[in-house]
Amino acid sequence: MKQPCYKVLLLLLMISIVVISLVSCQASFTTAHLVDATMATVLDEEMRPLDNTNVFTPDTPVIYCSVKLKNSPFETQIVSEWIYISGEAEVTDFVIDNYSITVESDQYIGFSLSAPDDGWPRGDYKLVLYIDGRENLSVPFSVQ
Repeated sequence: MKQPCYKVLLLLLMISIVVISLVSCQASFTTAHLVDATMATVLDEEMRPLDNTNVFTPDTPVIYCSVKLKNSPFETQIVSEWIYISGEAEVTDFVIDNYSITVESDQYIGFSLSAPDDGWPRGDYKLVLYIDGRENLSVPFSVQ
């Protein structure tokens, strides 16, 4: 009776480990994260909030969000997605706008959305922020 070839079995085991590692690493990993998310009506020149609020009026010209990026590796991609959840408009979970930026280091980042021509529909909204394709933070706000 022949004994199994241990070199072949060892090689197959190593190939299996490499394949499993490649499949499980398809999603990117980052150390970056967002903190201190604050909705506001004004941001300073360093993108920090000056007039904090999470309730806006229909005639607010621009809605801002300030957030601090921490532990950011070089070329971290941040995507913002502004969403109308529900309220007086006839739509729900409607993506109003999105924007992508690439950031080089830790810093405050400011996001803004200008009012529609007819003003903001009353209701609930949120700003969802993604880092390198993964949701990192959701910031709720409303228009009343």
